Amino acid sequence: MNIAVPALPVLACFLGGATQKWSEGIVLALLGLILLANPPRFTLGLALNAILLALVACVATAFLPARWFLQPAWRLVLINDFDLTLPATLSPQPWISLGCFISFLAGLSWLYYMSALDLDLREVRSQLRTFTTGIVLLAALCLALYHAHTALPFWHNERGFGPFPNRNQTANLFSLTAVLLLACGQDDIRHGRKRWIVWVLGLAILVASIILDFSRSGVIILVVGSALWLAAFALRRGSAARIALGISVVLVLLTVMLLFGGQTFERFNLRTGDIGVVTGAGLREVTFPGGLPWLSIA
Repeated sequence: MNIAVPALPVLACFLGGATQKWSEGIVLALLGLILLANPPRFTLGLALNAILLALVACVATAFLPARWFLQPAWRLVLINDFDLTLPATLSPQPWISLGCFISFLAGLSWLYYMSALDLDLREVRSQLRTFTTGIVLLAALCLALYHAHTALPFWHNERGFGPFPNRNQTANLFSLTAVLLLACGQDDIRHGRKRWIVWVLGLAILVASIILDFSRSGVIILVVGSALWLAAFALRRGSAARIALGISVVLVLLTVMLLFGGQTFERFNLRTGDIGVVTGAGLREVTFPGGLPWLSIA
């Protein structure tokens, strides 16, 4: 299970975020096998179980008879004015609602399963390393396909980079994984393992992927997340060496992003003001960030 559990979300990401029904079906089938092979052995308690059951009941109201509820105006218009025959359920499209309900149950089951896992610290670290390695390999695949000017047939996005339809989702995945990667590297350094060199290479792959993804949110999450984690790491014991190391890593990340960020950093509109031409009468036009023209006395 130390491989199957972290590999399942990596597979979901590889399949385009399981945004299509066939890919979602594969992920749900594997989730069912995991639950059958290793079902939860602990409960989250009566209170949390009651809350989760209440959430399921709220979602299931879509299948109750529509006459039990106040009829919305759009439903009356469709029935009376357009003479459409709608299902008797509260949901006008019960089959679509059923698919969404199954997805909700699967997500809730995964959340419950992960919350009820009884793992020691060594198993947690092992699963985090497996997940991080899988996402780094996915990022490397994205880079290879991007430079080959191709993409997998089930990846659909505007820029042709990454598995998700939305580039922000791809960048957020890689940036959050980069923070986990820093934790993996720090743990190996603390135990005197030379595996941290591999994590540095993985970090380079993730940073390159975030830059090529052309997403501002990924850059923000990477810089802020790394700074917060390194600050917690440095201040845990208050060591001057730890603080210096944390500041150095953040500065290196910022330097790399500034040097190779290219068009991604240009989207932050960090340009200084562009000085315009003299307009006459001792006035000149100055354009500040945001494109707002101002007049100043020359």
